[in-house]
Parts: sequence; C-alpha cells; structure tokens
Amino acid sequence: MPVKATPDAEFSWNKPDFFANPVTQVQPTKDVVKLVEMMRDTSAQGRQLGVVCDILKRALSDPDRPTVVLATAGTLISTGMRDLFVKMVEAGFIDCWVSTGGCIDDDLYISLGGPVGIGRPSIDNLLLREHMIDRLYDSYIDEDFLRACDGYISYMADDAKLAGIKTSRQFMKHLGESILSRKSYNGLTPKNDGVIAAIAKNEVPLFIPALTDCSMGIGLCINHWRHTRAGTKKTFFHDPIADNWEITQLKGNSKKSCVIYLGGGVPKNFVNDCEVVCETTEYTDREGHEYAVNITMDRPEFNGLSGSTLEEAQAWGKIHKDATKATCYADVILAWPIIANYLLATCKPRKLLRPKYEGNDLVEMGGKKITRRDGAYDEAPAPFEPGTGKAKAAAKKSVKGKKPLVTVKAK
Repeated sequence: MPVKATPDAEFSWNKPDFFANPVTQVQPTKDVVKLVEMMRDTSAQGRQLGVVCDILKRALSDPDRPTVVLATAGTLISTGMRDLFVKMVEAGFIDCWVSTGGCIDDDLYISLGGPVGIGRPSIDNLLLREHMIDRLYDSYIDEDFLRACDGYISYMADDAKLAGIKTSRQFMKHLGESILSRKSYNGLTPKNDGVIAAIAKNEVPLFIPALTDCSMGIGLCINHWRHTRAGTKKTFFHDPIADNWEITQLKGNSKKSCVIYLGGGVPKNFVNDCEVVCETTEYTDREGHEYAVNITMDRPEFNGLSGSTLEEAQAWGKIHKDATKATCYADVILAWPIIANYLLATCKPRKLLRPKYEGNDLVEMGGKKITRRDGAYDEAPAPFEPGTGKAKAAAKKSVKGKKPLVTVKAK
C-alpha cells in the first residue's frame, strides 16, 4: 500500500512559533537524572542522548511489557561497562542479549582472573608483542592468559552436557552455569561472576551468532584440531540457523519489542532479521520492533551495516512503521554509562521473563506456557517478478484433503 507523505506541522506556524521551545543551558549538577533531563532540551547529540533515555524509560514502563533485546559490538566489558550490564540484567531491563563474541569473551577472561591494565595507544606495539600483551586501544590484556582461556573453552566443549548440535544460547548458558559453579576446565577455575554468570542466573538468552569470530571461537577451533589429530569425534557443534529460530520465537510471542543497538555489525542485523523470519513463517501477524534506539559512531553514507539507520530498517519492515525511535551518534563508552545509570535510577525493576526452551522450541516465557501455532503454512514465500510487486505464481499451499506441506500442531 502506498505511503502518503504528511506535510511538516511547521507549515502552519508563524515566526514566533519557532521559538516556543527554547534551548536549555546545562547547569552544574551531581545528579545524573537532572543532567539527562537538561540534556533533553539542549541540541545535537546531547538532545539525542536525552531522547534515547526517554524512549527506553517509556518502553520499560509500557504496560504491554515489551521484550527488550540488547545488541552489542566492540570491547565494552573489558573497557569498564561490565557491572552496569550485570545490574541491567538483574533489574529485568534486558530480556535477551545478542553480541559479538569479542565483547563477551572478555567477560570470561575477567571471570577466570585475567588482568586488564590501563595503557596508552601510542606505545610501541612490537614491545607489547614481545611481552605477549594485547592492546585494546588504550588498555592491555594478557595474551598468555587469554590463550589459557581458549584452552578452558576447548575442554568445556567436550562436556557431555554440550554434546550434539547446539545453539550459541545453549553454549553460553552452559558456560554461565560453569562460572557460577566454579567448574574447572584445563586447570582454570572461575574466580568471580560477571555478565556470563548473570545471564545464566537470571535465565536471559545470550546469542553469539558469529561464535567463531572471537577468542572463544579460537578455543573451539583448538577443540576441532585436538579431535582431528587424535582421530576422535568432537561432541559440540554450533548451529547458527537455530539461533535465528530461537530469537524469532521470542519476538513472535511478544506483544511488543524494544531493541537497543550499541554499535552495529552482525548483532544488529541478527536482531532486525528475526522480524522478517516472523513474517515468513508462522508469526505473520507480527510487525517490526516498536521501540528502537541506536548508539553508534558509524555513518550511513558508506553503505555499511553498522551505519545503517533505523529509518532504513523501516523500509525492510524490521522497525515498525510507527516505532518510537532515536539514534545518538556518540561513543558507546561515553553514552552508555549515562543511559544505564539514568534508567536504573528512574525505572522500577521488571519481573524477569526467564524464557524456557525444550531443544530449540520456546515453551515458556514470563511464567506462561507457549505452544506452537496450529495450522498449515506455505512451504516458502511466493516468488515475485522483480520490481513489479506481482507474484509469478501462488506459493505452494496445503490443499484440503491432502497432506499439507508444512503443518504446525500445538503440543
């Protein structure tokens, strides 16, 4: 259906109307809530930060209880955001988490006792290499210890509880439970709890769709090498496609959804794409994410995924046409502490959803039982003539009296 353009309200204004809402001058304060409230009426990205806070506060108080999905990219945990993320999880402000592996395996490194030092970006990098020290812009981690962490993952993957084809959610749940129980692998024993432990304890699904693209992935590659060389069979296999289906069911069984994008990359598109999967499987009544905020430094002009806007996602149907949304172009490490502290100070904790799966099927969420939807469904979306909006032919459908191509029955 064609979308009608709505003229700007300002077309009916007179000159004084443009100055009805003056810009606020920020005053000195020790109160982060007052600071955000002042920034909301400033300009440029200061105002956008205030708008982001307002949108998330509205989402967290919405009586429909939107499912909040956090998507993170970059080294956020080793650079100081760890405890804030834990508090957000415990408060019920994060119902599902999708991340790059590099962000999360820093948490494993810290949980196992790895040090993180304050450094400087101008240091001689070959000197760091000589000492086996890795640099994350202006902080340092111990490469020798990180490789021991890879060994932890390599031997954890042999655990009988992980045997078979698993999703990254199942992998991270087991890792979190191992940290909570101080389970030793390859001579290492967890020493403290962090993000991975918090998601396991509070039953928050954590997906890492590109699980091989991080230090944990190196550990899994070592696991593969060990078994290949020994002629034995490895037991754990990651199924990233099942990752998509598991998060799709979360969206499909939510009245509303709220997405928080800290950066871009795979996590951002993974979360967006679950809406398209909804519309092309059994959740055809679902629409795009109703609340959406994005904190990024990437620009859209270069056609990269990390810079793609929320408005662009509306063209794909991934963000709802009437979504409450805002983007703040800022360093996540500057913006997130302000946003998180504001929400923790102004929003009441929410009851945890604690979604439960049997295999890859979502069976409970928010204390309510969930069953798959009844009915026969098209085997695949109908093919269309490119650029015409006209179907070539009807998609294969179930015919009365004949065996349906795809039938979903409630359990």
